[in-house]
Amino acid sequence: MYAALPRQIIHGDFVPFNLLVQDDRVTAVLDFEAAMHDLRALDLAMALAAWGSGRMGTGAPWPWTPGWSGTAPSSYRG
Repeated sequence: MYAALPRQIIHGDFVPFNLLVQDDRVTAVLDFEAAMHDLRALDLAMALAAWGSGRMGTGAPWPWTPGWSGTAPSSYRG
């Protein structure tokens, strides 16, 4: 089954600090050194692990919502 899963070029490190955010919208994705041809689902899995840990099912905002963008270092904001 693993071999049959769809593959494509993925980012490979899709975490909050590899995004530029302005006005609570993603304006750029950074840091492509980990990009590779791999399972399409891996970017989603990485994002859920990095952003959703401890938040799923709690009703707490996820980091890309207004509560997160203000916490990123100013050099990461667009």
